[in-house]
Amino acid sequence: RDNIRSESLMDDIMKCECGLMYVPWVKDNEAYHSEHHDKWVNGQPILSVSYERIIGTIGGKDILESSKDLPLPYRAELAKVALLAQRDMSDYPAGYDGSDEDPEFDSRAYILRERDRGVGIIILRRRDTFWPFTWNNNRENIVPHNAVSDIKRWVVERIWIVSKLRRQNYGKHFIACVAKYLELNVCDFGWELPFTDNGRLLVKSICPEGFLGTGDLALLDLEQK
Repeated sequence: RDNIRSESLMDDIMKCECGLMYVPWVKDNEAYHSEHHDKWVNGQPILSVSYERIIGTIGGKDILESSKDLPLPYRAELAKVALLAQRDMSDYPAGYDGSDEDPEFDSRAYILRERDRGVGIIILRRRDTFWPFTWNNNRENIVPHNAVSDIKRWVVERIWIVSKLRRQNYGKHFIACVAKYLELNVCDFGWELPFTDNGRLLVKSICPEGFLGTGDLALLDLEQK
C-alpha cells in the first residue's frame, strides 16, 4: 500500500510558474504553495530596522543595501529575498545568505522594497577574471574574446524582480541606481553567465556594444570569433 501511495503522489506532483513543486490535494502542500505563490507575486515580507541603509528609490520603492558592516541578523532577514529568487530561478544558482564569507569572495546584496516586502534583489560578488563579449549581428548569440585578468570588480550574479513588476523596466532602473551608488558605469560591472532569456535582453539593452562576462563557459552555446 505504501508503494502504491508513493507512486500516486509522484504522479500528482505539479510545478507552478512560481517554481514550487507540490501535490495539490495534500493539505500541507497546498497551504505552503499558497504562501510561496503570494511571495512570488507580491514579494517577501521583511522587517524594517532603524539602521537600515537606503541607497536610492525607484517609483517610490526603496533600495536597501546588505553588506558586511551591517548586523548579521539583519543581513539574514534581507537574504530571505535571495532564497525566494533562487526558488524561482532554480536552474541558475546564485546564493546569498548574508553570512560572513572569505574576504576573497566579498559579496553584497541590494533589495528593492515596496512597503514591507522585498520585491527585487541584485546580488553582487567580486571577481578578477573576465571574458570581453560582443553581440553578433542578429544579437542572439554572444561571442567571447580571450580571457583577461583584471582588477577585482563587482559581478552581477543575479537580478530578480517579483512577478507583478516584470516587464516594467524595474531591472534596468534597479541596476542603474546601484551602479550610481557605487560610482560606476553600468557596463563596468561583470556579468555572471549563462543568462536567462530576460537577463540577456536586459544586458543587451544597457550594454549594447558588449560586456564583461564570467562563469562556466562550458554551459554556453557560443559562436567563436
